[in-house]
Amino acid sequence: DWVQPVAIRELVHPDNRFKLGFAGWSGPAFDVSGMVLWGFTAGVLDALLRLAGWHEDWDEETQFDLFRTLEQSRNGESRALRAHFAAERKKETGE
Repeated sequence: DWVQPVAIRELVHPDNRFKLGFAGWSGPAFDVSGMVLWGFTAGVLDALLRLAGWHEDWDEETQFDLFRTLEQSRNGESRALRAHFAAERKKETGE
């Protein structure tokens, strides 16, 4: 978890926007000084920026792998996510 003030102009800049995906899910993401803002928070932020009229066009077609992106980020959450999803798969498959 991290809290950091970020200027709106940084959030809406197309160079700081991208799409992430994993196992059928995809959604918007933001690069904030090497940290990746993604998931529910990024979805809410994306919707708010659109509603406020601050949206700028960005490449919403190209999708990047969630885990690879997190591994390259400063987030430090990739290992925990992999372990979580591996445990979920075990439950589903009964292994």
